[in-house]
Amino acid sequence: MAMVKEMTERSFSVRSWDATSTMSCCEWVGITCDDSFPARVVSLSLHIAGSLPQALANISSLQILDLSYNGLSGHIPNELTSLSRLQQLDLSNNHLSEILSQGRAIGNLVNLQRLMLGSNSFMGPLPANLSACAKLKVFSTYNNSFQGSLDLIQFNKLPLLEILDLSSNFFHGSIPLSLAECAALQGLNMARNNLIGAVPIELSSLKNLSALSISSNNLNGGMRSLFGSKQLVSIILSKNNFDETLPESVEGQGLSNLQVLALGLLRLRGPIPEWLKNCTRLQVLDLSWNHLEGPIPIWLGLLPHLFSLDLSSNSFSGYVPVELFGLPTLMHGDKNLTGLQVVNNLAIKHKEISPVLQYTQVSAFPPTIYLSHNQLQGPIPSQVGALAVLFNMDLSFNNFSGSIPETMAS
Repeated sequence: MAMVKEMTERSFSVRSWDATSTMSCCEWVGITCDDSFPARVVSLSLHIAGSLPQALANISSLQILDLSYNGLSGHIPNELTSLSRLQQLDLSNNHLSEILSQGRAIGNLVNLQRLMLGSNSFMGPLPANLSACAKLKVFSTYNNSFQGSLDLIQFNKLPLLEILDLSSNFFHGSIPLSLAECAALQGLNMARNNLIGAVPIELSSLKNLSALSISSNNLNGGMRSLFGSKQLVSIILSKNNFDETLPESVEGQGLSNLQVLALGLLRLRGPIPEWLKNCTRLQVLDLSWNHLEGPIPIWLGLLPHLFSLDLSSNSFSGYVPVELFGLPTLMHGDKNLTGLQVVNNLAIKHKEISPVLQYTQVSAFPPTIYLSHNQLQGPIPSQVGALAVLFNMDLSFNNFSGSIPETMAS
């Protein structure tokens, strides 16, 4: 009764709760019960402000607690870690600032499968005994102020982990080798941190990994080890210090399922490798802000699903192949998209002074061709007018000659 009183005073969802009513609490807004007799509360989804109420710890049967998108502040009370049956805890998009006053207690949640802490104000290191949550499948801490070394977490003790999103924090040190033992891992996002060193070659053993984002760090090697995976659908490595050439070849059917490849601002050298023409499912290709050179390959215009191409700010030379303006997805709009979910967000920044654009799905990308700031020459092909669904095109700062095609007016 005390819990009901506290909650009704503070929660928008539960002001209709009435402890004096003959109506079962299982019929109250935000509450779900199981089929047992008497029925037990197994799920709470509430809109509540202030601090997290300790009284929630009294609902020992609770399996799902969703308090996302609220005005919660303060810390996660230790009492909540007594909820041994809890499987899903979503505290994302609040103003919480401390994960636990005694971080070691989070390991008590031994049945936890989903822990969502994104978009809060958490600081300090992750609780070291997070690895005691051996059933954890999804762990998300994006957009916080966590810091410290990730080597403190024994990821090898999380064998069921499928999604790990640590993006937009202040983690430092190297990418933990223990991640290579998370055999079930499908999505890994460590973008926008302060990670250093090389990408561990051991990550190539993650056969289920389909989406990888480690952009905006200070990583400086090991990129080639990522290009042998058949399962990878999205690779986002932009804004690091790899300073190497793209591999001339990939093994077997490596990257045959690739849809997104973002390698902007990596100080890459050399030509565009020919193996990319085998990535026939490729939809988004970003090689901007590098030192790539040579001609633009004709086969780029033959990739059947490519609709977003950024080759700007390189040293490409020669004529623009006519085939580039015959991309079917830019002529007819038949993208044939699979609805690929990019792990958290893919940041695209076309120019140094432009705002960062965030996309969470490939289908949200605008149809574009960016070829600016290169050494391209010759006339602009008249076929450019056939790109009926093109949203953005930038050909500036090149050595083009002749007149602007009249077809561009269409």
